Amino acid sequence: MQKERDSWKKFGGVEALTKEQIADLPDDAQIVGKNSKPRLMAKYLSKRAGKTESQIRKEIPFQTKSRLVVQGCQEDPQAIRPDSPTASLLAFNLVCSIAVMFQWFVSACDASTAYLQSQGISRLLLRTPRPPPPGISPYDLLRARGSIYGTNDAGRSWWQKLFKTLRKYGWRMSQVEAAMFLLVIDSKLCGVLITHVDDLFCAGEGKVYENTST
Repeated sequence: MQKERDSWKKFGGVEALTKEQIADLPDDAQIVGKNSKPRLMAKYLSKRAGKTESQIRKEIPFQTKSRLVVQGCQEDPQAIRPDSPTASLLAFNLVCSIAVMFQWFVSACDASTAYLQSQGISRLLLRTPRPPPPGISPYDLLRARGSIYGTNDAGRSWWQKLFKTLRKYGWRMSQVEAAMFLLVIDSKLCGVLITHVDDLFCAGEGKVYENTST
């Protein structure tokens, strides 16, 4: 929980409202709750492996992870565009084929706390989780500043941030798929990249490519 709260704080995910700001809120202001739920798979794995849950837990110890999630289902979906481009299987196969032809290494990575690093939003009022983060009262209200996990347009907001960042490094979006990007320098293909929400799959070579991938 502390690690997740630190991520919210690092990327400015929310800001606590003052008493004056709360008093100024309109009467119809919608306040969304938050929830956190651990992911446990021992029971599921025990059925597939034919072993008891205790055996699974002993052989494959779980590293627990907490995620603060906004209950986006409570939001009014009107005027919220929820889609985010994701690469097709054809695009994935194309990246693999290009990597083989040019003898490039392929890289697969996951963007850490991607949504909190996206363009951000300012429309949500949130109740604090239980228990609340250190220094936050359980009666405080928070205003979302980042595209927090659970919001309907978090995935799209992340893709928009990624799109702008890749353009900054000279990548351009493919005319075939919005989730596929090409790095072309002096008419030479130097890199290809596809995205699936916050998962990236790419291959390439050269200094510009290396600077982007790192």
